[in-house]
Order: sequence, then C-alpha cells, then structure tokens
Amino acid sequence: MIARYTRPEMAELWSLESRYRAWLEVELAVCEAWHEQGVISVEDMAAIRDKAAINVDRIEEIEATTRHDVIAFLTSLEEKIGPAARFIHLGCTSSDIVDSAGALLLAQNAFDTDALQTNVVPRLNLALLGLGTVGTYLTGRARKTI
Repeated sequence: MIARYTRPEMAELWSLESRYRAWLEVELAVCEAWHEQGVISVEDMAAIRDKAAINVDRIEEIEATTRHDVIAFLTSLEEKIGPAARFIHLGCTSSDIVDSAGALLLAQNAFDTDALQTNVVPRLNLALLGLGTVGTYLTGRARKTI
C-alpha cells in the first residue's frame, strides 16, 4: 500500500500484525479440527491455545534469513509453543493459510464503515454478490491430507 493514499483504518486492516493475527486464527482453526478428529491430544491443543502469540519483530527477523514469510511465522510460533507446534500447519500449504486469512479479513471487515468508507456502491455490490451465492457449494481446495 502507498501510505500517502491509504486511510489509517485501511492501513491497520492490512498491517503485518493484522495479517499475522488472521494467519494465526486460521492455523488455530485447523488445529481445532485436527483435535476434534483425535489427531491432536488435549494437552497439545491446550499448549497451542495457551502459548500461540504473534511477535511481528521476531517474524521479520526470521524472514530475513528464511526469505519466506509463512516459514518465518511458523518458526516464531514453534519457538513460543514448543513440541506441540509440530501440529501447526499440518496438512496445509502456505497458500491455504494466506488465502484463507485474506478471505477472513475481508469477511470480517467487509462492512466496517471506518475501514471502508470510500464508497458505498462497491460495498453494496459486494453484499449483493454475496447474497446471490448463499447456499452455493464451492470447492476451495482439492487436496487430500490424511
């Protein structure tokens, strides 16, 4: 984003902190699903829930070495969580996390008038488009993970 053309609310929405929080939310949802399937134990899931946290500075530091944002993100989580971190990202690709988190941010903020106060018409069009697809089955990923 070009700072001089970006409203502060929009800059915050797409900040590294916000994106990493969304990535973490997606990763935790994946872990919860694995936990429900019996793949992740109660103890390991508790460790993941309790210790998972975002440190943007640490992620950037790791990324300077790895040159891969998702690997840096996962490595920083592993440092905080410990052995239970082996379940984070299980069965996922980087695109699974990044794309899902992007969609999550859009869905959570699509009607946030502070962040998206530029024009009502595009928001209404987006809402109408969404309403037209209610009940439609979509395939987002076609990857066997078991």
